[in-house]
Amino acid sequence: NKHNLYGYEYNPLNSFDCIGNNGLVSLVSLHPELNPSYHYQSSTTEISCTYGDFTVSYPACEKPTEYISRDTFNQNFNDALIAGILLEENYYERDDRIYVIVEGSTWEEAQVNANQLGGNLVTINNQEENEWLSNELFGPDKASQLLENNGSAVWMGMNDRESEGSWEAVSGENSSFSNWGPGEPNNGGGGEAYSIFLLFDSYNRDPGMWNDQPNDGQVQYGLAEIKIN
Repeated sequence: NKHNLYGYEYNPLNSFDCIGNNGLVSLVSLHPELNPSYHYQSSTTEISCTYGDFTVSYPACEKPTEYISRDTFNQNFNDALIAGILLEENYYERDDRIYVIVEGSTWEEAQVNANQLGGNLVTINNQEENEWLSNELFGPDKASQLLENNGSAVWMGMNDRESEGSWEAVSGENSSFSNWGPGEPNNGGGGEAYSIFLLFDSYNRDPGMWNDQPNDGQVQYGLAEIKIN
């Protein structure tokens, strides 16, 4: 959104035009002898600063603002432990993502608790991530045993609350990957607007398959995903 900044002119003037002028968006100093000007190249996400004859460029931002520091996560995790909203005193780390199982007898409650940790309910982007989570969470002496009387599944971030059949990630990520169980999602009985990650093994369901689920109190926990920089 465009804001009036004292001593600067916004260019392009249309605040919604981020592709005008070859994608260059600038804050031009009205007093260049006093203040530098800043330029953002939307096509490369590079930022440059000019002041007199001096110009410096900064590399493209590698991680968006939804990433938090490890120190922040550690504090959030300790606070969650004290609040008693975690399934276990454990988390699972893969690359720059941390996964934590949080309480949530409804999808919304689980999402709130995921937010408190600095993330969202999980968005699974590919088969490798799906298999890794299944291997980490399912089996003897693993989280799946703690979930046997709590739904044997965890909430995920995918939902079709806005439009039946149009599944979206609460994190805002655009992921085309899915791992629905046979015949799923089927909106059985109506109101099955939320995705769950199964952590049991049966004749027609494997650990790591997905299902659609209503807020009926059967599933008691969700899988939070936190992005760490």
